Amino acid sequence: MGAERAWVDGVEVKKGEAMAAAVVPLLLTIPQAASVLAVGRTTVYELIGAGDLEAVHIGRSVRVPVDALRSFVARRRVSVTGYLHRRAQRLVASRPFPCLTSRRK
Repeated sequence: MGAERAWVDGVEVKKGEAMAAAVVPLLLTIPQAASVLAVGRTTVYELIGAGDLEAVHIGRSVRVPVDALRSFVARRRVSVTGYLHRRAQRLVASRPFPCLTSRRK
């Protein structure tokens, strides 16, 4: 008799492998979180220290919840029009338009 088979995402695999493929981690190590965000480990520690990224402490280990990474990216996501609008506001605030200010005294 052959090994029991199961289907995962349309691919036939052994039943034990299917169980392993179905397990999604809830927590990531700091290097894993850094890899997901495409930043360095130090940056992840700084984000945690600043309170921008949630962390879970288990004994002496520090882990980052996958959901915390998703919410962090969602909070940081900026639309192009929003970016351009804020940039224009900063330019206007730093350099008033010449037609609105009088240089003659």
